[in-house]
Amino acid sequence: MSTPQVDNSPSTNNTKDTSDKKQNKHTDGRTDEAYAVKLKKEYILTERASSLPPLPPDDDDDVEYENNTNDNNRGGGGGGNRNDNNNRRRGGGKKKKRERGMNKKRPRDAKIAPSHKMCIDIVRGKECPFGDDCKYSHDIKALLAVRPHDIVEVEGGCPTYNLYGHCDFGVNCRLGSSHINMATGDNIQKPECEIPNPPPPPVMNVIDKTTQTMLRKNKYPFVCKRAWEEKKEKRRILEEEEKKKKKKKKEEEKKEKR
Repeated sequence: MSTPQVDNSPSTNNTKDTSDKKQNKHTDGRTDEAYAVKLKKEYILTERASSLPPLPPDDDDDVEYENNTNDNNRGGGGGGNRNDNNNRRRGGGKKKKRERGMNKKRPRDAKIAPSHKMCIDIVRGKECPFGDDCKYSHDIKALLAVRPHDIVEVEGGCPTYNLYGHCDFGVNCRLGSSHINMATGDNIQKPECEIPNPPPPPVMNVIDKTTQTMLRKNKYPFVCKRAWEEKKEKRRILEEEEKKKKKKKKEEEKKEKR
């Protein structure tokens, strides 16, 4: 009867050691001698020194990782994978969406509800066509209570009121003390006799709609020619003269051949 032979060749042992190393590579390997750090007993602290600042609170991910690790070591079904926990500790879990653009750290201005804004018709001293159904506020006294003081550096009062006899900004005007009744908030207007007749134009560089349409369609007749138009016209004249010269030269050559 032949006895079984055990292969104690070095190749088999080397293969076993290699597989153990591969297995330790994918595990934590904290108790493996190859990764262990030997310290002397006098350098190991059992309690934290009182001179040191307190430790920061543990992160939720770290606490969850330790709990799952303890459950796995006890044999309990932690329900989690160790690799997933390691990824979570390294920041490999759910990533935050990166903010793009400018002014990321600047706080956003809160949106003001329409009910907190003043109706423009009431500010101008007119009657609102929507009445009680208007979504803007009609409380002129509440606006007077929070209205900032007039700008002291500008002398002579509101220039719009002085020129036209009324100011459309009403209570919102920063020089409105000359045309606002501070008790009621009414926007005062000058009598018609004090307003210059005809009143000066409000803006000097406004173009009427007809001219704007002609400019947009390139149909406006410019009286003063622009520099590039003059160059274009000179170039056109030179090209016509060259064409005439070439044509005349060809005719002369034909006559000579005859």
